[in-house]
Parts: sequence; structure tokens; C-alpha cells
Amino acid sequence: MIKMIYQFLFSFILICLTLLYPIIVGVFDKHVTVNLLFIGIVIHIILSALGILLGAFVTNTSIANKKYTWLLTIFIIIIILTKEMIIDKVPVAQWLLWVFPPINNIMNLLNSDTLYMLNVNFILSCSYTVIYIVIAFIIINYLFKKSS
Repeated sequence: MIKMIYQFLFSFILICLTLLYPIIVGVFDKHVTVNLLFIGIVIHIILSALGILLGAFVTNTSIANKKYTWLLTIFIIIIILTKEMIIDKVPVAQWLLWVFPPINNIMNLLNSDTLYMLNVNFILSCSYTVIYIVIAFIIINYLFKKSS
């Protein structure tokens, strides 16, 4: 658990760098507003937390041998990113893929040009993802205690 806190603090430093450097260099194609900056911070924090949880899950459970942890991690990431397409092709898969993080809703919102931080869909998608993160954290914490 303490490792996850350190990872989150380190990722917060990286989040600041990934947002400040492009602003300083001026490489964004749109004018950076407070709205876009807030959305960027929120999305980076959410994705960072999901990445930390995925890494903790894969490395600290006995699902895969240490030799196959990277393979399992990449496989899970591919499923997460293509979950919506898999469900479109195989509708029954939605009953199996609900355990994976709900990143697709947020990513679809990011592609729209009219995204505002007070947009109801954005708030609901982020809230749903934060609830997912809290539940996943509780489950992973339980698995840590069980394996120790």
C-alpha cells in the first residue's frame, strides 16, 4: 500500500511535467484554457491511478508467473482499449468485460470538441471511474493481505 502511495506521488510529478512542458514549449494545437488544463489534470490522475492499480494487481497476485507479468499487462491493456469494439462484435462479451476499467467513455468524451469540466457526461464518467478505482483498490488491498 505504501508503494502505491509513492507511485501515485511520483506519477503526480510526471503529470505536472507532462502538462507544463507542452504549455511552456507551446505545442498544443488549441489555446490552453483553465477548462482544458483541469480536464487534462483529472484525466491524467485517473489514468495514472488505473495504471498503478493494474501494475499492483499483476505483480502482487498469483494470476501469472513472474515471467509472464508483462505479457499479461499488455494483454489487459489491449482488452481495456478495445473493449468497446469487442462488445460491438460480440455482444455477449459485455458480461465478461465489465470487470475492466471504464476508460472508453472518457476517451470518447475527449475526442469531442465541446468538452467542458462541468459537462454532466464528463462528471458522470469520471465519477464512475473513480468509484471503479476505489472498489479495485479495496479488492487489491484485500488480495495483498491475503497473499501475505
